[in-house]
Amino acid sequence: MQRFKNNAIYAVVRAAYALLLRLPLGWISGLGSALGVLAYAVAARERRRAMDNLSRAYPLLSHATRAALVRRMWIDMARSLLEMVTAARLSREELSQRVELSARARQVLATALGEGRGVLFASAHYGNWELLAARVAADVDVSVSVLAKPSYDERLTAMIERMRAALGVHDIWVDRPSHLRRALGALRGGAIVGVLVDQPVRGAPGVPFFGERAPTSRMLDVLARLSGAAVVCGFIRRQGQRHVIDIELLARDDTATFSQRTTATVEQAVRRAPTQWAWSLDRWRSDKAQIVSRVDGPLVSEK
Repeated sequence: MQRFKNNAIYAVVRAAYALLLRLPLGWISGLGSALGVLAYAVAARERRRAMDNLSRAYPLLSHATRAALVRRMWIDMARSLLEMVTAARLSREELSQRVELSARARQVLATALGEGRGVLFASAHYGNWELLAARVAADVDVSVSVLAKPSYDERLTAMIERMRAALGVHDIWVDRPSHLRRALGALRGGAIVGVLVDQPVRGAPGVPFFGERAPTSRMLDVLARLSGAAVVCGFIRRQGQRHVIDIELLARDDTATFSQRTTATVEQAVRRAPTQWAWSLDRWRSDKAQIVSRVDGPLVSEK
């Protein structure tokens, strides 16, 4: 039964993907908005989780206000998904027009790359994070990879890998034994490696996030220590039909880990634009979170 369900889902995704590649690009935003409204209506479990998370972060918000924020979140996430699927159809100039990488952001990247030990790029499930990676890849002369969790279906994983590769972004799948070695190899070769720091990790140490401790991967700290790479933190914000990227360079600081500092920076970004973050993540639930990398198991358990 499960195999039948997976095959059906894959067939629907394949058909939808083929259709999207043929639709006029001008339809993508409106179609994404409609899909977002539909997702808000039918994804009851994720909707409840997002509402619960918002009540933890903003306890004084009314139910109606939280519902409006979650609905807007779903719309933006659906638009982001369709934008990612169709982004390979854009020329480099069109991508640059839709996604702004300011002169300051480019200078931060140049400074980080200039250290010659690769760059760890920390971000979050915020805005269209896929376009963030694609825009950075289009602007730099080095390889760009992302540490990513694969889909439950290897066929969907392969589709995601092809879509990212078409945008100049390479996957390092964290379920594979070689992922840490591959990430270190990329950094030592001067590449950029992206890490989403807001993925909950079972058994990981808690880091303050909206006043509560959230289980947070130590991957960023481990890679920074082993590679000596520069660490930057960047986000992409939706502004109408366009996107704007902000990046800052993080100096090494003995008083706080990179995971703590980037989590605090994620919170600041979310407070500025609450609908841009994926509130449906199980961010604070250590018992329900998944181990996203083998590095989190043995390292976290050591005393």
